[in-house]
Amino acid sequence: EIIGEESAAARAQQQLPPATLTDAPTWIVDPIDGTTNFVYGIKLSCVSLGFCVGRQPVLGVVYDPYADELFVAAKGEGAYLNGARLCIDPAKSLKESMVLFELGYERSQAGLDRILNGLKALLLHGTRATRTLGTAVLSLCWVASGRANAYYTGLSGEGGKPWDYAAGTIIAMEAGAKFCNLQGGPFDIEGPSCLCASSNDLAQEILSVLKSV
Repeated sequence: EIIGEESAAARAQQQLPPATLTDAPTWIVDPIDGTTNFVYGIKLSCVSLGFCVGRQPVLGVVYDPYADELFVAAKGEGAYLNGARLCIDPAKSLKESMVLFELGYERSQAGLDRILNGLKALLLHGTRATRTLGTAVLSLCWVASGRANAYYTGLSGEGGKPWDYAAGTIIAMEAGAKFCNLQGGPFDIEGPSCLCASSNDLAQEILSVLKSV
């Protein structure tokens, strides 16, 4: 089985139901994650290839051509960047954390209020810094490599799709990151939200702050 962003768009144009992830071994492909960055010449986009078994990511390969960085991971085998073993930066609180987030394509008043109020709450709570990269896959890889301490999306309508998560999830997990959804439950790559954090303490603090908005 193969699921990709472009094939999903083609199915939508043909008014076909979207392909869904099953227990069967499935490749999940995004040839350009960070498409808008790519269109505008912003050098933050990548190629993403994930492999899932039983609906769970077990293999991930991400290539950032601008930085010439190849992230790879396999379940139980660790995560690597250009051959060097990756390990998260184990921040335990927002005051020592770089937090990445998504604005996505949400344009409703209520949705934007929720997203921006969430960001405001994190900053008022003492978050060290925030950034939005415009690519979910690289955001997860940056948590894996210690360039950031957390990434979240899905506070409103801006959540990702399986091709935004599959490869990056296994890379971040194998580097030691923790995952859940924004309700604190198990993360699902087909679900509406994602929180990736470098420690359980940090994840719980972020969840507590975001639940207030």
